[in-house]
Amino acid sequence: MPLEQGLAVLYRAAQNSDFVIVAISGGADSLLALNLTCEVAAAAPQIQVIGWYLHHYSSGIEPARKAVIDQAALNAQAQIPGRFTLISETADIERTHRRLRTSWEHAAAVTRRRRLRLLANRLAKKPDSTVKVVTGHNHSDLEETVSLRRARLIPDFALPRLACVDEITGFLRPLAFC
Repeated sequence: MPLEQGLAVLYRAAQNSDFVIVAISGGADSLLALNLTCEVAAAAPQIQVIGWYLHHYSSGIEPARKAVIDQAALNAQAQIPGRFTLISETADIERTHRRLRTSWEHAAAVTRRRRLRLLANRLAKKPDSTVKVVTGHNHSDLEETVSLRRARLIPDFALPRLACVDEITGFLRPLAFC
């Protein structure tokens, strides 16, 4: 039942969207969100899907992560030929972390949201285009975010709510109840 709720959100979004941006990290949840979005887009021929990856830290797993993301892009292109694009960006989170004087995790989240909104705004400037953003955030991601924010003494009214559509950003979270 939880996944059906998220799929319903994706199908409703597909009815009046031209672009869907899926934030991918290479993890199972974001790859599932990408796969589900492409499945929905296969039935909605007006939709262009963009897989968006923000490279924001280096680690020993980067070659493996890149291979996973490249394979996911190939799978998406096979699902919706000619309607999938992979965009990869880089960001200096350490610099943002120092400038904002906040945790590294918060600086990364702020950077991801900002970059996603900028991309969505650029696409939306095309005449009559509608853009949706999809993330792979699931129930445990929400619990982690709430715990981290409570540790920083963020008041309860400012904490994110469990929903398939983020009430602040409008980003779609089809896996929110999973």
